[in-house]
Amino acid sequence: MTTRRADADRGAALVELGIVLPVLTMLILGMVSGGRLYDRKMNLTFAAREGARYGATLPVDQTFSSGTWATNVRQVIVDRSNGDLTPGDVCVALVEGAPATVYATPSPSNFSTNAGAPCFTETGSSDTGRRVQVLVRGTGTFEAMLFSRTITMEQRAIAQAEA
Repeated sequence: MTTRRADADRGAALVELGIVLPVLTMLILGMVSGGRLYDRKMNLTFAAREGARYGATLPVDQTFSSGTWATNVRQVIVDRSNGDLTPGDVCVALVEGAPATVYATPSPSNFSTNAGAPCFTETGSSDTGRRVQVLVRGTGTFEAMLFSRTITMEQRAIAQAEA
């Protein structure tokens, strides 16, 4: 009698494993995918902040071997993103006053703003000084066992111009 009961329990454990394993696998894959997505978002944040800080210390009238102030700042952001961004994913603008008057910006290809427009509008800002605005957009994929979703991430950074 005890032998039969042990065999029945082994079968029940196998059925329980069959029910729990897909859910557990989906949770683990979701956590790994979410971690990778969070890491990408942190890369975008770091790149935007570093680019805004670099642009704030760089004189606008400085001459470069190639490009302009804005294109050089944009390239620094792309370089610091660990391959997560392309130049078309980055908008850089040097603005002054409230509302903002634009002094320098490249033509962003993936943004709805027109060339010469700031990357974003600061709401409620009374800052009249010169500042660098950076806006980056990237995408990431969240994957679990049965579904996948592409998420668009956007990061902004502002730094007071020192030069």
